[in-house]
Amino acid sequence: MKLGELVIDGKLLSRLALGTHKFVRSGQELNARLLDTFFEAGGNVIDTGRCYQDGESEACIGEWLARRGLRDKFVLITKGGNPVFQSGRAESRLNPQELARDLAASLEALKTDRIDIYFLHKDDTAQEPEILIEMLNECAGPDVAKHLGASNWTAERIAKANRHAREHGLRPFEYSELAFSLKAESTRGWGKRELALEMERGDFEWYGKSEMPVFGYNPQAYGFFYEKDAQPGETERNKRILETFRSICSDTGLNAHQALFGFYFGCGLRNFPIVSASSVEHLREILTDSDTVLDEQSVKRLLAVRFGI
Repeated sequence: MKLGELVIDGKLLSRLALGTHKFVRSGQELNARLLDTFFEAGGNVIDTGRCYQDGESEACIGEWLARRGLRDKFVLITKGGNPVFQSGRAESRLNPQELARDLAASLEALKTDRIDIYFLHKDDTAQEPEILIEMLNECAGPDVAKHLGASNWTAERIAKANRHAREHGLRPFEYSELAFSLKAESTRGWGKRELALEMERGDFEWYGKSEMPVFGYNPQAYGFFYEKDAQPGETERNKRILETFRSICSDTGLNAHQALFGFYFGCGLRNFPIVSASSVEHLREILTDSDTVLDEQSVKRLLAVRFGI
């Protein structure tokens, strides 16, 4: 697996991160095999969150890292402050008490004394971003949270928070995480509960100018790009995207894995797709075919149909 240009704690980050949002204790044997496969292929970035499977995802990772003695080989990403839903609406948990509680629980579950990148999992737009970056600095010091990130935040609010951080000597958001798929509206159907934020044209252009690294979730769009034709009911926009993608595969001789990740690695953003798989065989396919960088003309065709660029 290719390594990127980012370095954290002396480690070059692998260009792919392993998503673990489905890890549960009952599947720990498969989880361990997936983690082993990822590590053996050169992967060293694991993405999880305090709310994933009510904390089981972090616990599964922590047990595997401790058993294998590999904590220092990995860059650990986790997230805190996810809201709770009551009576059909999100109740914010972005306050010092809840955030400190989440961070302490993550450290315990992951069996570590530090998180390499700690994200605020969702935004609370009722609070000013300046207040939230101050809170994060207070609750997540550099001894336990080496780097800070914003997950599912708009580019505008990240920029405001970081401007405030620079002006007041605080640590800024250094990383972002949001849905970044070549498919448009890839999280449609997830429901409002997820509060997922999708990459769109304005975001894409801002990340290109700011050069902020992006960890993009749902890059595979649930196998959308592995199908020959779009399913009935798919949007016209996505039908055009898939047609263009298939044409590029035909023109270049690349398979779907190679062309898809070739787009992400060639699109001009400092982005790290977060991949997940339900079997070791599927994960191996992804890892084997993720070293391609798509040619500039093909990338332009896909950017035009996806973002109108």
